[in-house]
Amino acid sequence: MSEKRNSRRREGEVSHLPLHLLLIATVLVTIYPILWVFTIAFSGEQTPAIADVGADPSLGDRLRAVLPWPKTVSFANFRAVWTEQPFGRWLLNSAIIAGATTLLGVTLSCTAGYAFSRFQFPGRRAGLMSFLVSQMFPGTLMLIPLYIIIVKWLGLGSSWLGLILVYTMTAIPFCVWMLKGYFDTIPKELEESALIDGASPATVFFRIVLPLAKPAVAVTALFSFMTAWNEFIQAATFMDKEAMYTGPVGLRFFVGGFQQQWGFFAAGAWGMVPGYLSERFPTEARGVGTGFAYHAGVGIGSYAPYLIGRLQDGGMDLGVAMATCIVTAGVLVVVLLWLGPETRGRALR
Repeated sequence: MSEKRNSRRREGEVSHLPLHLLLIATVLVTIYPILWVFTIAFSGEQTPAIADVGADPSLGDRLRAVLPWPKTVSFANFRAVWTEQPFGRWLLNSAIIAGATTLLGVTLSCTAGYAFSRFQFPGRRAGLMSFLVSQMFPGTLMLIPLYIIIVKWLGLGSSWLGLILVYTMTAIPFCVWMLKGYFDTIPKELEESALIDGASPATVFFRIVLPLAKPAVAVTALFSFMTAWNEFIQAATFMDKEAMYTGPVGLRFFVGGFQQQWGFFAAGAWGMVPGYLSERFPTEARGVGTGFAYHAGVGIGSYAPYLIGRLQDGGMDLGVAMATCIVTAGVLVVVLLWLGPETRGRALR
């Protein structure tokens, strides 16, 4: 009887094969542009075409023209980007601006979110609504007033501080609302018990509330980081000096009206990978320390092609390359030891 029931159940089930085929096709369509970036970066050339198609191409020639794989693997684009172009400087600008935006944005968002969650004061509702309404307008709508304030009034054009202020202002409304909602879920009885035991309001906030809100703080930090790391329009507006370009603005420098350096563009895009991949961490909420270790590991991975290329053309001694890898690995080990056993286990999974 049980076998008959199972057979009837199997007959009534819908096959998952069409769904799996659709998912596979969706994945292929999604990763196809990424594979082309990989191909152009490792082709060693500055053209997006990796195969020459004649006047009467065969089917194999057509497939070769659309297959994202270089004829020969070369690290020339990576060497040129890191040595002949100021891409390292641009990436440093992005890291400094994104890091400062994260620190300032998280600090202000945590204190503001906690105040909106726990205290009743005049203008509380108006403040929350103003934060919410500000998210309804596109960021480009604020370019002209921000340019007047930052550049004309404050004189902070083409400076780290000016762009940090702009990015922090952009990220704070969303972060405050997100943290305020998380603080609302923390029972007030925990804070009241601590106050009865003699703890000060600052002690309650820093030693009780913030440790319980680590997942929300991690998400807020990563959102602030990604706001500054990926942004292009505002950075291109406020940074008019080449030495102060951020990573996205620098990538635009490779492909313009007077030059088409697609190989440099693709190689530079891989240098931006650490920030892009950090988008996976908001869903896992692994914490800021784990995210730091992960970014360090991916950053080493993006720097590896440059080291390999330098070794190939004799521009770097093998001992120097090995010393660089050993020092970098040592830094990672120190960071992982500092994280503690539980967080270290999550970082290595």
